Amino acid sequence: MIPKAPDFPDEPIYEGFIPQNPETKKIYEEVEAFARHGKPIMIFGPTGAGKEFLARHYYKALTESDLYEQWKLGWQKKFAELYKIYDDRYSSDDRDKFINALTVGTFNSINGATIIPTLAESILFGHEKNVFNEAETTPGLLEVIKCGVLFIDEIGDLPKKVAPKLLKALDTGNPMARRIGSKMDYLLEDLIIISATNRPRHEIREDLYYRIGADIEIKGLDDRPEDFQNFIPGFICNGIGQRKDYEDIRRLFKIKEVESNADIPKTKEVRKFAKKQAKALAKFVERRKWPGNLRALNRVFESAIVTTLPIDHLDNFTDAFIERFHIYCERNSKDPGGGKINSERRDVNLVFPSRYPRLDKRIFDEISGKDLLPNMNDTEINILSKYLSSSYGSVFELRDLIEEFKKYPVIRHTSEGRIRKFLNALISLQIMGRSGKGKGTRYFLTDLLPDQVYSDDADIFALPNFKPKWTSRNKEIEDLNLFLSSERIYIEAPEGNGKTAFITMFCHTMQKNYNFYYYRLGTGGLMNLFQEIRSFIRIGDPGPQSGDPKANEISAILPHLSTLFKKKGNNKPVLILDDVHFVSDPGDLEAIAMIAKQWKDIILILIGEKQDVKFFSIFTMYPIANWRKEGS
Repeated sequence: MIPKAPDFPDEPIYEGFIPQNPETKKIYEEVEAFARHGKPIMIFGPTGAGKEFLARHYYKALTESDLYEQWKLGWQKKFAELYKIYDDRYSSDDRDKFINALTVGTFNSINGATIIPTLAESILFGHEKNVFNEAETTPGLLEVIKCGVLFIDEIGDLPKKVAPKLLKALDTGNPMARRIGSKMDYLLEDLIIISATNRPRHEIREDLYYRIGADIEIKGLDDRPEDFQNFIPGFICNGIGQRKDYEDIRRLFKIKEVESNADIPKTKEVRKFAKKQAKALAKFVERRKWPGNLRALNRVFESAIVTTLPIDHLDNFTDAFIERFHIYCERNSKDPGGGKINSERRDVNLVFPSRYPRLDKRIFDEISGKDLLPNMNDTEINILSKYLSSSYGSVFELRDLIEEFKKYPVIRHTSEGRIRKFLNALISLQIMGRSGKGKGTRYFLTDLLPDQVYSDDADIFALPNFKPKWTSRNKEIEDLNLFLSSERIYIEAPEGNGKTAFITMFCHTMQKNYNFYYYRLGTGGLMNLFQEIRSFIRIGDPGPQSGDPKANEISAILPHLSTLFKKKGNNKPVLILDDVHFVSDPGDLEAIAMIAKQWKDIILILIGEKQDVKFFSIFTMYPIANWRKEGS
């Protein structure tokens, strides 16, 4: 019997804005025309210029088109055909895995700059069972999105080996794709791919550029100042929505009738305040240069609102807010004449986590915390830790590790003698092992550290090691302490700015007031976290269930939160998820948003390079500046 087909969303979510700049208006009108006919586009523009807002506007226009209505009318028949195809070719479990993963009529996004290179092909196209170690049959994003949009941001940063397969998926005549290890193609005739990049056109692979759809260029905010004022009210309202002192805010704005605290930012009183402040501050904002475009602007207003202490009178609150606004403006924008906007680019020294992030962390802490390799800097130790973690259960040659180090320009010394010396030091401590002789020498990670990580009494939420010699960051620690009142915080900074070290210092400083629980995400994503939590609190596997597996896990763990995370006095426990920018699966991003909404008895801090747009309305951004870890 064919099950009920997944439904189209009742009210498609739209998170765009209405432009005021004449040139931007024309761009939006052009995009609407392409959307009505389901034609793909590629958006060029600097980081933070609003490329995803434009993609979401495309989606809004699509949902109002005749094409979208035709998709809805034909969906039941289409679903029945799909079910029959997968029922004929797959086991019932693998068929149901595909059916449960389907998303219909929705907007989905993925970032090519943060997707882990080794997983990019699998995430986009899917893979069959056993094509690599312990792999289970998994459909890809291109396969499960039906009658909807996939937005691929920073498409120019996708791994090169993905491009040929993507070309076939973008074929306008007969678009199709295939899972890794499969012999069956699946059609993509009802999926629209929108792409974006901050790279110039000449850096995009030519055959990809000509197949990917019409090119649209959107300028940075400094070149369209009329659009500033339209964004500001929303950012102020979002900031007020991040605050958790609901009664103080209701009293401050004299809000009498509101159904729930979540509706406070939508009230006429708050919107009136936001519009008034936007009008007052717009000219000042327009006069400055904004290298981060919308991201920086959002960061300034949300940070200023969240860190303004509740004051009895609205006028006094406004004065304090404006004072905070100018502080954050200095940090996130430049004086006039500060130069042109520079597009952000992925750091070539970016070190991706392995499938075992807790083992990454344990190896790093063991080596750096005890100064076992004093001639290695933190970047080298980080690369070595993740390489050893990835190799656990197998062996490698000395030249393999040398080649790994050579991938990172920041490492200048990759001589055979130097790296052999490091390995010998770890062998003497029984962290590493060795077999064979001469050219046949092979190295491997022993069970010493993995056994500590995965023992029954291991603390899965242990904080990283703190180093007293680190340079003080007391001012930022005080600021972040104010942000805790919002209960949902995203610490944002580029690679190399010391995000993990900073949160370690913060936890060390504030541990008298809060209990902190730290977890580093890896390529296994949230399901690794859920499995470890289940093992830790000894709740069994629920077995086969209908619906979204991650949503089921979040609901199953919810009653056990007080067992897992303990209050300190009246203060809620703080859960910290690090390396969020490495989460490539949009389903994981949705699940993190779900955790933020459902696990209300904890404070949740995310740490990453660039906040995903899915988190804008939930998390308050807290940027940190670059620093030197070692005291002078």
